[in-house]
Amino acid sequence: MSSTHRRRATTAAALCLAVALGGCGAIPRSGPVHRHAEPTRTTAEPTYDVAPAGPQDGAAPEQVIRGFLAAGTGVGDDYSVAREYLTPELAATWHPDARTIVHRGEPSLVPRLEENEYRMSLEVAAVVDGTGVIERKPAGAAEVLDFDVVQVDGQWRISDAPDATVLTATDFEEIFEPHQLYFADTDESNFVADPRWFPDRTPVSTSIVRGLLGGPAPYLRGAVSTAFPAGTTLAGSAVPVRNGTATVELSVPDFDPANIETNRRMHDQLALSLRSLTSVNDVELLVDGAPVELGAGWTDAAPVEDVTVPSRQIGLRDGGLVFYQGGQTDVVNGLASLDGHRPSSPAMDTAAEHFAFVDAGTGAW
Repeated sequence: MSSTHRRRATTAAALCLAVALGGCGAIPRSGPVHRHAEPTRTTAEPTYDVAPAGPQDGAAPEQVIRGFLAAGTGVGDDYSVAREYLTPELAATWHPDARTIVHRGEPSLVPRLEENEYRMSLEVAAVVDGTGVIERKPAGAAEVLDFDVVQVDGQWRISDAPDATVLTATDFEEIFEPHQLYFADTDESNFVADPRWFPDRTPVSTSIVRGLLGGPAPYLRGAVSTAFPAGTTLAGSAVPVRNGTATVELSVPDFDPANIETNRRMHDQLALSLRSLTSVNDVELLVDGAPVELGAGWTDAAPVEDVTVPSRQIGLRDGGLVFYQGGQTDVVNGLASLDGHRPSSPAMDTAAEHFAFVDAGTGAW
């Protein structure tokens, strides 16, 4: 392993960790069948059922805005209760899944200079984007949200609001579930787990596939690859799961049905990512309505886990990565400078060639 390779991987702070960390697994193409530990499987059915209150007759603008934010816990039926607080025009275009803001403390809401305009200030603990990537914020991080209200049939309704929902940390932990998406490393010999957070609702399978098509998280770009060509989209509005089979129909630009290797890689990513759901045992992949050819004798790829945990571990000393063994520490040579980072939770693969850490300043790997 060259020091150049180490610098590139560490600077990205998003590495292909060995399966000891649950992040990677070799993609078997030949040889004997191996048993492997399945990733944690989660339910595809919602387990957190919230019925938030709708708007009350005669409610003041401030009450309508706070009621709207409280209704963000009601993820069922595409946030139908929260949409009741909006004008019909905004209700038809509001995108609650674009961002989820997890806040600390009690938000403040005050009128702005213009009539019927309000501003909410809140301390932000984390933000989840539309593809499920979470960004944890340092203490003191703040954000402002602006709202406009108008009267509709004698009742105040919100006419302008951010494409976002706002949750307490407790509500976020109850409503959202972590899921692992899988991308290949740059030489396509390992799968890398990319953790995402999605609302615990049906169908989670749709969120997982859309997350895959959106590509890897920003902190993994350059360290992993995807089999899905740029511009690939979900052909339908959902990924149905029936009798254990998830049917994924895609629209793929310039699709070549004879490219068996690409077809298999797309199927591998989908199968590994979707099988974390207890309801999914198999994946059917279609492009423009036609089943994708996977070739004769093909079997699903699966992470092969055959790991011996080494006696040498990775740790932190004076803000840098060090090896720890037998009560002694040694500096890890050949790494790029960690200036500007706040390393925490360090990890390495079993060969001590790839390293990663959580940046305590940003929450990113």
